Amino acid sequence: MDEKKVNFYTVNQVYDKVFQGTLSKTTIHHMIKQGKIPSVEFVRKKLIPAYWVEKCIAKAHGSEII
Repeated sequence: MDEKKVNFYTVNQVYDKVFQGTLSKTTIHHMIKQGKIPSVEFVRKKLIPAYWVEKCIAKAHGSEII
């Protein structure tokens, strides 16, 4: 079965997938508020674009996507 392409991640997903517990969820929310992490709001929930998440993961693995 094909995996669906994700367009956005929740703060919880970013916490687990990108920062792997090294930053608190509160810090992630502060970074969003400061504009350091791009986001959109949907039904009072902050969503982080998949392109940003993928870029961070690639950068961490040494193969940054341009």
